[in-house]
Amino acid sequence: MNEIDREARAIADTGIRHILVLTGEAPARTPLSYLEEACRVMTRYFSSIALEIFPMTQNEYQALNRAGADSLTVYQEVYDQTIYKNVHPKGPKSDYAFRLLTPERGAAAGFRAVNIGPLFGLGEPGAEAFMAGLHARYLEQAFPHVEISLSLPRMTRAGGAIAPKHLLSDKGFVQTMLAWRLFMPRLGITISTRESAAFRDRLIHLGATRYSAGSRTDVGGYTVHTTDTTVQFEVTDTRTVDEVADMIRNNGYQPVFKDWEIF
Repeated sequence: MNEIDREARAIADTGIRHILVLTGEAPARTPLSYLEEACRVMTRYFSSIALEIFPMTQNEYQALNRAGADSLTVYQEVYDQTIYKNVHPKGPKSDYAFRLLTPERGAAAGFRAVNIGPLFGLGEPGAEAFMAGLHARYLEQAFPHVEISLSLPRMTRAGGAIAPKHLLSDKGFVQTMLAWRLFMPRLGITISTRESAAFRDRLIHLGATRYSAGSRTDVGGYTVHTTDTTVQFEVTDTRTVDEVADMIRNNGYQPVFKDWEIF
């Protein structure tokens, strides 16, 4: 927890007040009690704590909500059930339905925001975008008090990763993003640092609502700066938080670091 505290303090020092916490699919190494304690540490520094972790039960999500987490991100990865079975043939992650219903359990548990999306590169992009849009629309109608967002993560090189079979082009990325925006005017759209700085700069005028900034995907990446850990994905936009904020201002928008407070 001391290491988490150091990482949290270093991130907060950049001005960030909304944070996304990842564990990977490792429930044995990050049990509920560990996650609860980590959330309590991070409430000292952040006004909003979002979780991107392995799917859990509604009761477990309620416990994390009480510990300070207010948002949930979970990617189905691929909506095509045949591909899903091939990618995840065994283990807890092989349960397609349990993962598909995870956003509902999070919304029912009290999270104020839920973010979903496919991992573009596994299934046919058009079909995956269509299914993700329908999923988001269902969640918006079933839980009108919850902020629903969609992300467009494209597969990049990472340790142990599966090679992408279907590439989503920049043109396809923009087309998908605009289709989602027209389909769901209230939808949140998150743009991650997987994308290049030049590409992200142009998306700001097309309906994006949230940008990652100053991201590190290696364990201890904000204070330890080691090359020994495996990254979740390669960060393409390596600009600092201040540089991303300046880009937003230069494009005529206001960078908002905090629009929520945990009580």
